[in-house]
Amino acid sequence: MYISEQVSTFLPIEIGNKSYLFFVVTWNDYVTQVGEALDKQFAAFGEDLGLTGKVVKSYKSAARTSFSEVMEKTWPDEIRERFNAEQESFMLVIDKSFNEFNPESNQWGDNLVFQFLRRAGVCISAVWCPG
Repeated sequence: MYISEQVSTFLPIEIGNKSYLFFVVTWNDYVTQVGEALDKQFAAFGEDLGLTGKVVKSYKSAARTSFSEVMEKTWPDEIRERFNAEQESFMLVIDKSFNEFNPESNQWGDNLVFQFLRRAGVCISAVWCPG
């Protein structure tokens, strides 16, 4: 059994009994190597997560809305600048329900995703493969 979900909004996504939520975040129609890898590996990654996590992405028509929901969080200035400058899709990893998540006081991002992927031995081509 695996948990992956395509949604119109990230707002109601609850962590429930999962350890992590993995949000695939995109906001434009540009095709990039990372975006393609995340899209192609979406279902397989959800399957590899098993019952420990959930991977979520928005429908293409809702991509800008879900990106806005992520941007509305209180990000450090450096991260907010990266969001504004980058064209790449990315994966937001959190250990709280989306509405509860606060970047100023909760863990998120690279540390969580790479710790989890390393422990699980999961590989997402062009994004992460444990070495």
